[in-house]
Amino acid sequence: MKIKVKKIGVVDVSCKDCPKYDCFSPHYYQHRNQTIDGETVTNTDKELSCSYRNYNGCPDNPKIKK
Repeated sequence: MKIKVKKIGVVDVSCKDCPKYDCFSPHYYQHRNQTIDGETVTNTDKELSCSYRNYNGCPDNPKIKK
């Protein structure tokens, strides 16, 4: 789901309440691939998404920001 966050822009998240949680951390996701030649290629997404969700998965019981 994509939501609009003030001062950040459109972010791909799991639910509309994600900006209220401590784990919310928008960024441009990077994919690293290795070619047949052994070269490492880094591709960066053009859209923001939650880095915690991308790398760890969403927590079962996220903590609300204070």
